[in-house]
Amino acid sequence: MKEKFVMGTVVLEFNHSGIPDKDLKPEVFTQQQLIVLEQMEPALQKKIRRGYPVSVLDKQNGDELAAFNMQNVKPTEAEVNLLAKAILDRILEWRKDPEHQKQLEELVKAQDNKTE
Repeated sequence: MKEKFVMGTVVLEFNHSGIPDKDLKPEVFTQQQLIVLEQMEPALQKKIRRGYPVSVLDKQNGDELAAFNMQNVKPTEAEVNLLAKAILDRILEWRKDPEHQKQLEELVKAQDNKTE
């Protein structure tokens, strides 16, 4: 079976809903960022120039070609709470497994022995 060769880029638009659109502050772009930016669709260029946080990745190897306005990445309080709840639920579910509980007890015991 032949491997499929994938060319191009992936554009990830990050959440800035914790920062109103009117408060977004675009960064001063480097020459490398400008080269990548100029290859993008005009509508996306406009958003990035307004301050939208975006990362551009190479599809072939996953390397980041450029990141824009990452200082504007900020989730809302509700999103932070949802993430915290999801993590806590997962931890509590994990701890229900007797094997995991045993592993945790061994880890705590090992840590206690290191501090003595």
